[in-house]
Amino acid sequence: MTTAIDVAAYILTKHGPTTAMKLQKLVYYSQAWSLVWTGKPLFAEPLEAWDGGPISRTLFAKHRGMRTVPPTALLGAPLSPEQARTVDAVFAAYGHFDGDDLSERTHAERPWLFARDGIPAKKVIEHGAMRAYYSDASAGPFAIQPEYFAALDVLIRMTPEQLREVHEVAADVSANDYQAE
Repeated sequence: MTTAIDVAAYILTKHGPTTAMKLQKLVYYSQAWSLVWTGKPLFAEPLEAWDGGPISRTLFAKHRGMRTVPPTALLGAPLSPEQARTVDAVFAAYGHFDGDDLSERTHAERPWLFARDGIPAKKVIEHGAMRAYYSDASAGPFAIQPEYFAALDVLIRMTPEQLREVHEVAADVSANDYQAE
């Protein structure tokens, strides 16, 4: 089965060096949305509710002491096309946030809050809590709006080539809008 390190290595290989905090949160959100979209976990290792937000202990052991994690720091097995689409969709939705923003988001969401329950110990964030929370489009102060959720659903079914094409068209549209002003 895929591991949290495989997911993190995929993100680093595709998007380059990333802060450890941001990487951990992207791995967390990839797990959460995999539970919603496919009904199964992306990887087997538990995610724990640490002070800084959700953390994979096995991934933490690999990047411990690094503020920014380079792509060469992790060797991971390839993801399946479905897994890659899930991670790509998560990156499309959350990748523009920095690690502190993502940590703040997770601190406001029920799965982390429920696992912490006011106790400073590092407790496991349950898959059921993640799936239930992120399945509810109206959940929490940082919920994804239903139309955005539907767009993400379309994105995860796209091939990498289709995603690149969409990105190129969006970049052209943005450039044209900017020039028109």
